[in-house]
This record gives sequence, structure tokens and C-alpha cells, in this order.
Amino acid sequence: CTVFSAMKTRRSRHPQYDLFATLQTHFEIDPRRLIVLCALILGMIQTRSVVLWRLVPVVQLGDNENSVYKRLKRFMQYSLSQTMIARFALSFLREEQQLLLLMDRTNWKWGQQDINFLILSVYWRSFSFPLAWTLIPHGANSKSEQRIELLEAVMPLLQSKTVYLLADRE
Repeated sequence: CTVFSAMKTRRSRHPQYDLFATLQTHFEIDPRRLIVLCALILGMIQTRSVVLWRLVPVVQLGDNENSVYKRLKRFMQYSLSQTMIARFALSFLREEQQLLLLMDRTNWKWGQQDINFLILSVYWRSFSFPLAWTLIPHGANSKSEQRIELLEAVMPLLQSKTVYLLADRE
């Protein structure tokens, strides 16, 4: 009887509360923001989109779509720490003794504006997860200082690991 009531309670909860319990140990942010993050993650998976107005109908944050949209827009102005994100990604790889880091620059144009990022990610099972990144304020290559800065930001999280770095030439 106790198991059944626990199952019933679990089914009646919104799915983002289960994700919340998992992410809470990795993201030291206000619980209200974390609930929005969880709802966004689940909404993006469900809709296969990152467009906010497409997420509003499926995100479980209230009944009024206008207030949900405003809440999502406010959340997007909040900046998550890259260290928190890197720590979260690396927590799944704690058993791995060797890690392959990938460094690459990606750029595209939005109208006349160059959008140019230098990204450091970790490779695992045919997937790479960004650990740190920096915006390069021009359309050209990154500088050595920027590349070193990215590595230095992540290296304290990789103690006791053998780390390989793969990067193209710039």
C-alpha cells in the first residue's frame, strides 16, 4: 500500500521536479530559476526547438501563456556560470580516467554582425559537451591568450585525469 501511494504521488508531480532533484546538486542557483531551467530542458526535448514561443504551450510553469513567456524571457537574461555547467558535464564522466578535450572556433553571421565563439568541450561516446567558451569580438582567429584562458578555467576541474587536447590550427 505504501509503494502504491508513493507511485501515485510521483505520477502526479510535474516531470521537472524529478529533474530538479537531480540538477539541484550541481547548480547552486535560486530554486525558482532552477525550476525554470528544468522546464526549459524538458520543453526543448519535447518540442525539439529552442524558440521560446514554441516552448510556452508545453512548459509546465503555469496556465497563463503570457506570464509563462515573460518568465522564460527573464530567465534567458540570467547567466549560468560556466564553472557550474562544466562541473555538471564532468560529473557524468567521473569514472573516466582519460578525457579528450576539443577546442574549436565556430562563427556565423547574423545580418552584418559576426558571431564568433571559441569553445572548449569534452568528447564522450560520439558526443561533445561544451565546458567553456568565449565570444571573440571580431570575425578573425582566436588569440593564444584566449585559448590559454579557456584551458585554465577548466583544468582545476580535471585534477587526477589524463587529459588530451585536440584542436585545429589557428
